[in-house]
Amino acid sequence: MWVDDLSVDEILTESVDVLNPRFDAAGLLSVPPLPTNGHDRLSPVLPGFSETPSAPRSLDAEALKRLLTVGVSETKFVLPIELAGTVSNWARANMRPDDHADPAIGDGYLVRTLYLDTPTGEIFRRAGIGRYRKFRVRRYGQAASLWLEMKWKHREQIRKRRILIAEHDLESALAGELTDCAWFARRVARYRLQPSCQVSYRRQAYLLTTPHGPLRLTLDQDVQVGAEEGWQVPRASCGKEVLTADASILELKYRGQFPVLFRDLVEQLKASPRSFSKYRHAIKTMLGEPAKEFRCQNG
Repeated sequence: MWVDDLSVDEILTESVDVLNPRFDAAGLLSVPPLPTNGHDRLSPVLPGFSETPSAPRSLDAEALKRLLTVGVSETKFVLPIELAGTVSNWARANMRPDDHADPAIGDGYLVRTLYLDTPTGEIFRRAGIGRYRKFRVRRYGQAASLWLEMKWKHREQIRKRRILIAEHDLESALAGELTDCAWFARRVARYRLQPSCQVSYRRQAYLLTTPHGPLRLTLDQDVQVGAEEGWQVPRASCGKEVLTADASILELKYRGQFPVLFRDLVEQLKASPRSFSKYRHAIKTMLGEPAKEFRCQNG
């Protein structure tokens, strides 16, 4: 079973089943009336949640790590570009920019990702190992370091295992010569993972600590795809758009039930949630069609 293969990762924490957010026919959140006792998990994360909080608290490093890697819920929206400004303004008023954000590019940073797949494209086809996991090598901005990442879903929650390495150590890491990266190297060898495509985009990220746990909002724009160039992770945009120029991807991450603070934003946007895989859309864009028989070039 695939869960047995992830036993090393389960030492992080046990997942807790949560209710997924419910939306009505108009795409608006359907949330029970707010409790008055102040103890229910659906109570507002901030007093007067529709107002700007006076002093958003920062996330400490451990809280952020857990939010990004351990059993979180994630709700996605694909928005028309004219709503991107509404999201950004709301996030600046209610949350704080990620520490790596660059005000020069709209409180954002650049993300460059090399996606991996099996020779028969199981991850693209969501078959076999691809039913549960994604593997990638990621660079932020122009950093000379890379993240090796495995992302999977368990009990409707997102989990991620990742490790930071120097770029010049990538070959050694893949060869299993670095102890801390052995878990990634084993999976690359076991599933014969190989570079599939490159994806780049500009991300705005905002964070907030609340009494009910940390929250994270990301808005991705200018999503582009390019052919893989071996194990090289790009430093520049790939050049071919995955989404049209008039669309962006909003992701809301949280623990527990859908936060009231995020409900305020979604109701303003009048948006409906939907699943969206950058990797799958990237491959479809490269092929010019939703090809069901996609195989890695070296497969």
